[in-house]
Amino acid sequence: MTEQDKVKVPKQNSQHGIKVLVWVPHIAPGGGSRLMMQLLPAIANHPNVEFLKLAVPYGAFDNARYAPENTLQLKVIELTEVEEGTLRTWLEEDKRILGIKGTGKLKRVARRRLPPRVPDWTSEQLENAAQGCDLIYTFWPHHTDFPEVTKPIVCTFHDTTLFDFPEIMGASKTYLELEQSRVWVKRAARVVVPSFAIKANMVRIFGDYGASNVVINHAILPRDRHVEGKSDTDVLSKVPPRYIIFPAGTAVHKNQYMLLTAWARFQRRRECPLVFVGPHTDELNRDLASVTELWAWVRFVGLFARTGMQREKDFFALGYVNDADLMTLVKNAAGLIMPTLAEGGGSYPVEEALSLGVPVLCSDIPVMREHLAGRSAKIAWFDPESIDSMLKALNSFLDYYDEYKESAVRAMNDSRPTWDDIADQYVTVFAQVIGAEG
Repeated sequence: MTEQDKVKVPKQNSQHGIKVLVWVPHIAPGGGSRLMMQLLPAIANHPNVEFLKLAVPYGAFDNARYAPENTLQLKVIELTEVEEGTLRTWLEEDKRILGIKGTGKLKRVARRRLPPRVPDWTSEQLENAAQGCDLIYTFWPHHTDFPEVTKPIVCTFHDTTLFDFPEIMGASKTYLELEQSRVWVKRAARVVVPSFAIKANMVRIFGDYGASNVVINHAILPRDRHVEGKSDTDVLSKVPPRYIIFPAGTAVHKNQYMLLTAWARFQRRRECPLVFVGPHTDELNRDLASVTELWAWVRFVGLFARTGMQREKDFFALGYVNDADLMTLVKNAAGLIMPTLAEGGGSYPVEEALSLGVPVLCSDIPVMREHLAGRSAKIAWFDPESIDSMLKALNSFLDYYDEYKESAVRAMNDSRPTWDDIADQYVTVFAQVIGAEG
């Protein structure tokens, strides 16, 4: 780590507080929304911040699960949809011209040839919302054009998953995302990334523009251990007495197929069955007659048929559960496994497990090594693209379980950064940008 890469804690000597407009173009479910609701209150309550306003898409907080009122009182500005009837609006619609094949691509090309730096409807709204603010902080700059505004912009690229796994969105949408992001990386006053692993990825993807990115690690406990809300007392009746939990969504980089392929060869799997928790993971319960007509899900049906793996014996797939039930399941698990191929700043489920004294089996990838460098717990590391490596880690985990468990319990007392620490680093970046602009 170089001196340039470090973000120093600001001194409490500013003559007036920083005024920030936070723009969140998209509310990302799961870890993204939890991160936002932890980070923004900490920034808003920082002594060097005078006020923080939040700009979101119209109706973004209709779902109370993401509502900010439960976390802090701040002014929320809802940005309306793109103005109807403009050339830009028509080009942004993902539709063919008169239904003619190939014209959708033509529209995308035409969109990229629009005159640069012409304020659009969103930019005009942002410009108005940012009146009286020192800068705009964009929490999630994906799927969005860089706005034409007069205030400096700081943004965070939380990961590079969409670039590294183009199969998530498809080739054309990934290409558009790359081109949009290239503009953000070039024109933002400062780009923040959550790990040195992601900074290296940004350099690989965007060259020298990625080299100036500022690293602010934030893979810490995303919420209090005691989650508000009542846990479903029956949730533990849906799983075996002893199990290994895998809490994650179903995106390709989470690596479910490789894990289940290894699991099919794991001779001791019924000693400690695997429990899947997360949106859409209950699709694993479907058979050929009912499975969704998507290749990604159909191949699981084939895997189970070929290997003889049985649902609710070898593995359990619960689908989405609320936060209180999730914490109950993690707390009572024999272990948590994270076979991920990519993360941004680390893994929040891994952090939660270790905070509860639950031992972890984890992908041996740079970002997870970086995340867990400050943790004392013994980790069962494995290569996420090697079945043999997974099997070796699983057998070691069960053979020496008491050792892993005792280490995880001791690690509950590891010193960890706080959200106030992270807010300090962001506020320092904001102050640097304001100073440079001034």
